[in-house]
Order: sequence, then structure tokens, then C-alpha cells
Amino acid sequence: MKKILLAVLASAFAFGASAAELSFNNLEVGYSQLDFSCSSNCDGLNLIGSVEIKEMFSASVDYTGVSGNGADADLTYLALGIRNEFSENAAVFGQVGVGRISVDSGFDNDSETKAFVGVGVRGMMTESFEGEALVRKVFASGSDPALKLTGTYFFTDTFGASVNVEASNGDSGGGVGLRLNF
Repeated sequence: MKKILLAVLASAFAFGASAAELSFNNLEVGYSQLDFSCSSNCDGLNLIGSVEIKEMFSASVDYTGVSGNGADADLTYLALGIRNEFSENAAVFGQVGVGRISVDSGFDNDSETKAFVGVGVRGMMTESFEGEALVRKVFASGSDPALKLTGTYFFTDTFGASVNVEASNGDSGGGVGLRLNF
């Protein structure tokens, strides 16, 4: 099922590709809201960065710090990625890395660091709009794969605004951000 979904998304990006270029060197700052299945709503800061190491390889970090209902949570993902550009403006990519979640509820503190893998597709659907779909699986007990969809509208070649939604096993979230390509 996942392979079919990725094939459909990849073909949509290939047909929608335009003259704009993908950048794997970027920094994004934003606001995120997470709704956990345990009835806890939290919101806060989100920082995402990526840097190209070589033509096909990149490193990335994704940090979210949220609080609400008397609890604080920090989620951090560090990844190394590889990509295959199947058109001028679209790529399939894979990631491996570590993810860490730390939760402080005031009476109980807990943190966990686990390996993860991710696979996705990213591409320019028009000269100004980039779309991305990512499926990420963290190797923790009871963890289901998470699906994250992101759309970024670029006002200039290097500056844009993004919107994302994410869902996994009853948990959901979303956010908005400002992105700078360099």
C-alpha cells in the first residue's frame, strides 16, 4: 500500500514539475500545534534545517518544542538523507537517523531516543509551489508510521511560507512557518 501511495505521489510531482529548482539547503522557523491521543493539546516553536553534503546527500534537523496542559515536550529528529531526482524538479528521498522525545509533565519526566527511517517525495508543482510527502517510522514499541504533508509557497526564489499536517496512531499536528533557501 505504501509503495502504491509513493508511486502515485511521485507521478503527480513529475507531471506537475515546472522550471523552478529544488533546494536542499534551507532553514525554516515556525509555529506547531500537536494534538496527542491522550487528549493533550500543545503548541510552540518548530525549527527545521537541511544542508546538502554532496550532490545526492544531505543532513537535516527537525526540532519542535511545545507546551500545554501543564506539560512540555521536545521532539528532535537528526537525519542523513539520500535522494534520486527523477525529473529536473522532483526527487524521491530516504532518511535514516535518530529521534528523541522528552516530556516533562511537572510530576513525571521521561525521554526516549530511537532510530528511525523515512521515505518521501518532494517536488516543485509550479514555479512557486513545492510539495512534500514523508512517511517516517520510529523504531519504538507501539509506534506506527507517521505521514507528514508539507506545502511551501515561494514569494521569491529563496523565501517562502509553509503549511504542514502530520498524523500517526491517533496523534495529529500541523504548523505554519517561514522558509529561507540558501
